[in-house]
Amino acid sequence: MKNYPNPFNGQTVIPFDLTRSMPVKLEVFSATGERIVTLVDETLNAGRHQAIWDSRNENGLTVGSGIYFYKLQSNQQVMYEKMILVK
Repeated sequence: MKNYPNPFNGQTVIPFDLTRSMPVKLEVFSATGERIVTLVDETLNAGRHQAIWDSRNENGLTVGSGIYFYKLQSNQQVMYEKMILVK
């Protein structure tokens, strides 16, 4: 599942489904590969989940407009998707 809205201004929702309980890590990266923030890093139960990225980095500072990627990693898969932040 892809984030929505995309492009976005301010915040975007990243939905994902798990078929069983497992560790999940969801991180946001800049176009240059710099890690911006970790949104999820825990074991989650099976089912539908979502994380909201509010355009802030690990220090709580708002990042600039541009292309970002999120990486969703679990026992089942590693998935990358592109997001566009427009201010």
